[in-house]
Amino acid sequence: MWNSPEAQQWIKAVLEEMYPKLGSSKVSLMLLDQPEGSPGKVKFWVELGASIMLDKPIIVLAEHNQSIPSKLDKLADKVIRFDPDNLEASANDLQKAFKEVIEK
Repeated sequence: MWNSPEAQQWIKAVLEEMYPKLGSSKVSLMLLDQPEGSPGKVKFWVELGASIMLDKPIIVLAEHNQSIPSKLDKLADKVIRFDPDNLEASANDLQKAFKEVIEK
C-alpha cells in the first residue's frame, strides 16, 4: 500500500507542502470537522501528529455541540467552541486564544 503511486504522492505532499507550512507557523489551528460516528479525517490526524512532534501550540476549533475526544481536549492548548450563527463572538475568542498561546 505505501509503495503505491497514490501513497507516494500523498507522502510527498505531506513532506513538501504540509510540513514546511506547519514548521514555520507559530500555532497549529485545527478545525475538528468530524461527523458523529465517523472515524475522522486522515488529514486532521496527520496534521495533529505533526503538530505534536513539532511541539507547536495547538488550538482546536469545534462547533458548540460537537463532542471532542477527551485526550484531544487535554492535549490542546486551547479549545474554542464556536456557534456558526455567531461567528463574530467566535472570532474574538479565537483572537484571544492566539494571543494567549503565542505569549506562553
